[in-house]
Amino acid sequence: MSDNIWFTSDTHFFHKKIIEFCPETRQGSDVLEMNELIKQAWNNRVKPGDRIYHLGDFSFGKPEATRDFMEGLNGSIHLVKGNHDGSNMLGQISDKFASISTYKVVRVSDLYISLFHFPIESWDRMHHGAIHLHGHLHGDDHHTCRVLKNRMDVGVDCREEKDMAPFHLDEVLAILNKRNAELP
Repeated sequence: MSDNIWFTSDTHFFHKKIIEFCPETRQGSDVLEMNELIKQAWNNRVKPGDRIYHLGDFSFGKPEATRDFMEGLNGSIHLVKGNHDGSNMLGQISDKFASISTYKVVRVSDLYISLFHFPIESWDRMHHGAIHLHGHLHGDDHHTCRVLKNRMDVGVDCREEKDMAPFHLDEVLAILNKRNAELP
């Protein structure tokens, strides 16, 4: 597919406790270092003209700090709101996002991609090859919910490399193809 489309979730920028909650995947000695490491991993992959879909829980920071931080992130950011994306904060930085939605379906060629912060059991065109990408589980999807064909957590805590980087569409499809082949 080669389109420059990226997916991530649960960055929790400025969330002071997230390093404690996710010690195996979060890098950095404090939240500011973690923010910078995520930004570095993001910008090493995502280029300024790319599209990136962030599937919720973007930032716990104050609007001004979040706005300033976003200045350094590459790509056109489309936010699918998570349970920690408060309307007060989003209202003050909404102009920094290319779009904000609660649920979004993206079409890339003949592929439909359903985007939501939470994992869902059924999505649009599910039985016709559509995929569902989500966040919220911080990589604990095998213990929290059933493994379903074509469903994947794309949060920063889900990469095998533990580098907190976004997933490219081609990576998502390769991972799902491998997982789908292993399902009964």
